[in-house]
Formats: sequence, structure tokens, C-alpha cells
Amino acid sequence: MAVVSVITLVQFLLPLTHAKRVMVGCIALLLTQLQLLYLAHAIPLLGTSVPIIVKFYGQTLGVVVVSVVVCGGLLRLTQGPHLNYPPPLLLKKFLTGPFARLLFLHDYTHKTTPSPARLRNYAISY
Repeated sequence: MAVVSVITLVQFLLPLTHAKRVMVGCIALLLTQLQLLYLAHAIPLLGTSVPIIVKFYGQTLGVVVVSVVVCGGLLRLTQGPHLNYPPPLLLKKFLTGPFARLLFLHDYTHKTTPSPARLRNYAISY
């Protein structure tokens, strides 16, 4: 049982730029799912109450899934081939609108407005 917690901790201790971080996260994800499957067969049904160990592994599964998604996104942004087109307009409006103040990005929102030269580069030809 402690193996899943240790592997999840190791994932958070690895540097952000290592691709092994996603691999360790996927291993933790697989081990957590296997543990939940084992608990589903080992623990009898108790009516409406959920055992605390099942709640723990369910929450661990959620944390591991979020960390794998975030690690994959960070690797894509830092190491992957960079995109030649801007992000979707809906995402840009969300991140540069009122949410930018919450993330303390309001000072950088003026840098996201493309110049006319950049707009010509992004033009899609049919």
C-alpha cells in the first residue's frame, strides 16, 4: 500500500523537465487502479458507507490523474515542438480576461495581443 504513496511522492520530486516524470505518474496511476480493483473484490459491500481506505485510494487516483495531465502539458510546452499558430480564441479570452487578475497575469495580457505582422503570419490560406 505504501508503494503507491512513495511513487506519487517520487513523481513530485522529479524535475519538471524530465520525461520520466510522466512515466512514473502512469505507473502510479496503474498501481492505484489495481489497488482499487483489489479492494473492490476484497472488501464486502457495506450498504451506503464507503470504507476509508477506498476513499483514500480514490482521492489518490484523482491526484495522480491531475499530476500526469499537468506534467504532460508542461513537457509539451517546454520540450515539444512549438506550435506556429496561436491558442484557441476561447482559451485566450479566458486567460486574458478576469481570470488573468486571479493568476496575477494582468501585466502580461498586453503581450498576447498580436501585432499586424503576426496576424499576417497566422492567416490561413484556403
